[in-house]
Amino acid sequence: MQSKVPFFSSVDRDGRSFNRCVTPEDFKIRNHATPLNSRYTQHVQYNQSATESSIEVQHYEEQLAGAHKTIQVQLDLMNATAKQLLAKEQELIEAEKNWQRLLKESQADSAAKDIQIKELELQEAGSADRIAPPDTRDLCSLTPARKKQTNYSKWTADEDELLKTAVALHGVHEWSLVANHVPNRTPVQCSARWLGALNKSVVKGRWTSEEDKLLNEAVHEFVLDGKYENLAVAVPWNKIASRIPNRTGIQCQARWTEALDPTVRKGRWTVEEDEKLCVGVKRYGRCWIRVAQGIPGRTQRQCRTRWVQVKEKAGCSLDEGSDL
Repeated sequence: MQSKVPFFSSVDRDGRSFNRCVTPEDFKIRNHATPLNSRYTQHVQYNQSATESSIEVQHYEEQLAGAHKTIQVQLDLMNATAKQLLAKEQELIEAEKNWQRLLKESQADSAAKDIQIKELELQEAGSADRIAPPDTRDLCSLTPARKKQTNYSKWTADEDELLKTAVALHGVHEWSLVANHVPNRTPVQCSARWLGALNKSVVKGRWTSEEDKLLNEAVHEFVLDGKYENLAVAVPWNKIASRIPNRTGIQCQARWTEALDPTVRKGRWTVEEDEKLCVGVKRYGRCWIRVAQGIPGRTQRQCRTRWVQVKEKAGCSLDEGSDL
């Protein structure tokens, strides 16, 4: 038999009354509802989970801060190390400069001592010649000694060593100082010997068109109004040579006078020129510069070469002239 279902009176939102039937299902739904203590437990669990997450985040932040601090310390160490290395490099550079300076000073002192030793050796050799018996000495040594006798003989190996050492000490522009260390040799001789034989950087051989162009430009820079008379005396050939790499003043002068000088005559000699040549040789002897000055348009080399060709025909020799 079906049980009675109770009814409850109620009022809706509009104020109208109605009867509501309560069924067992209402009780079933109510029985399955979540208890209050269960909700509290879930809330506590959620708060605990959030707290644990917050602790983990804080822990990660602390780890990141520690890592950042470690990286910053490493960067500071790297910067400090770089500064120390740079300072050390500067110290090494300064030390190397000081070492090079001391080495040059030591080499200069050593060169000066070598020069003094060689000079003493040469002086002792000369003293030995002077105290030898007259019959064992050369008759030329009996002539009165000048303050500094110029030596025109061939350069010896000892003289070459003295010259090299003196050039290393004073350079290639102070020939007067260099000559003071080479007994009985003049500055001109020292310069000629160094540039002509001992300086390995000097170029020898044929001149190139570019070198001829540089030589022309340099000569015209030093010659005013195209006046080439007495060019061998008036022009500073060493200064001109500084404009032409690896060429000496003697080479520049020879190249100009023998090939590029527009006033130099080429070709056969005239009878008048031969007569002037003979007169010049009788008057000046081997001084070919002065001989050439008396023959316009002819160089000293041309005069010397021509004299070798005609001296027998001219009936005179170099010995008849003065040896200036």
